[in-house]
Amino acid sequence: MVESEAGVRLLVVTFEGTYGHGCQGNGDAAAMLEAVERLVREHPEAEGAVLDATRLDYEWGDRIGSVSEPLAAMPWAWAVSERSAGRCGLTSYVEAEMGMRPGWPPHNVVQAARVT
Repeated sequence: MVESEAGVRLLVVTFEGTYGHGCQGNGDAAAMLEAVERLVREHPEAEGAVLDATRLDYEWGDRIGSVSEPLAAMPWAWAVSERSAGRCGLTSYVEAEMGMRPGWPPHNVVQAARVT
């Protein structure tokens, strides 16, 4: 849990390593989802969240979309880097499948949490 300069309490969940390609990533997605669920339970005071994939090697796999399910009640965003964003990486998945725009820093999450 971090507090932004604006005083917004953000849950930052950082993922590292290599996400399995295609269905090989299903177990990775399940572990990531479990971690997010646990952290949401442990920090009910969170006003927003960032799924930090800046150190995650990701190419393809739809199950990664399930990782954000526990965050439905709050503003949240994916943070990506060149490592996770590749040509067929997380940026294209988030934009095409989730209709979102990933970025860093997550100003939109802080703004949304302040307004909510």
